[in-house]
Order: sequence, then C-alpha cells, then structure tokens
Amino acid sequence: VTPTATMISTVVLNGVGGADFDFGANADDVTVEFILEGDPAANVSSFLAVGEDSNSSLRFELWNNTGQLGFTRLTVADYPFTPGVSSPSLPTHIAYAWNATTLIMKMHVNGLLAGTTTGVASDFVMPSGVGKLGSNPGGAEPMLGAIYRVTVYDSLLDDAAILRHGKAFADLLSPPTIVSFTVTPATIV
Repeated sequence: VTPTATMISTVVLNGVGGADFDFGANADDVTVEFILEGDPAANVSSFLAVGEDSNSSLRFELWNNTGQLGFTRLTVADYPFTPGVSSPSLPTHIAYAWNATTLIMKMHVNGLLAGTTTGVASDFVMPSGVGKLGSNPGGAEPMLGAIYRVTVYDSLLDDAAILRHGKAFADLLSPPTIVSFTVTPATIV
C-alpha cells in the first residue's frame, strides 16, 4: 500500500506551537502511523495531529491529566480507547486505524492492538490535507515531545501489516541476540 503522506525527519515539539504537515488526500478508511515520544505529565490536553477539518483531531493527551491517547470531534465528544492507552514517554510506534463504515477506531502500540473505540460520531474524519502536528491550527494545546516519523495511508491497514511495521521499529531498538557462538580453533590464545 502506497502512503499518501510521510514524514521521516524528526519534529521536536517544545510546547510552543506545532509543525505544519500535509496529510495528503485521504477520506473514509485511513490509517496513520507515528513513531513518537512525549512527556505525558507535562502535556495538558495536547494535539497530536489535525488536518484541514479542524473539528476532528488525534490527541497525544486526550484531556487534562489523563495521560492517554485518544481523538476528538469538536463539540461532539472526546474519545478515549478501551482499555485506555497511555501516551508514550519513550519512542513508540503507534497506529490510529479508522474504519469509517463501522465508526470504529483502533489503536495499535508497537504493532499490537492496544485499545478500541466504538460508536464514534459519523462526521469524525481523520487528518487530511494541510494541517498541524503537535498543536491545534492556532498553535494552542501544544505537545511536548518528538515525532520521529509519520506515515498516512488512505486505507485501513490490516492488523498483520501494522504488526510488521511495529515489529520493524522494535527490531531497530533491540540489538540482535546471539543464539550460538563457535570458535575454531577451540583454544583462544
């Protein structure tokens, strides 16, 4: 599946505004993957991503002092995941996977399903077009942390694809394990 948008350069978010980002043309079913980290204790109701429709947003801190990822449809509802998904303080691969037909959002953390939200408002949309990473369009509700990568797909990636992506990221963080080691000759001088 070809992404509609990617970002591979690190965006450091210091709590002052956010970074411009073009999420590309997408609609209906959408998957957005991030590699990010932040300071959940310092973030107060902070935006992660918002597109041209500023009434819908992905949140790093759903609302004040929750320490949880979520998403919002302005004037309708703030949506946490069940079970709750903590905002990551260490580099983590997360994926928001939106099914516009069933109105279900799934959250994957390091490739594994971590939470689900059902009964989402039918007018919720994933970020598309020109928007912001790490704050609302006006620069308020900023995130403290870093976003290392963003990949946007105009489709609902299946769980196996998200698992592969999460595992690829996890493999980068952990050194290889040596299962066996043989020395020839048997004696080292």
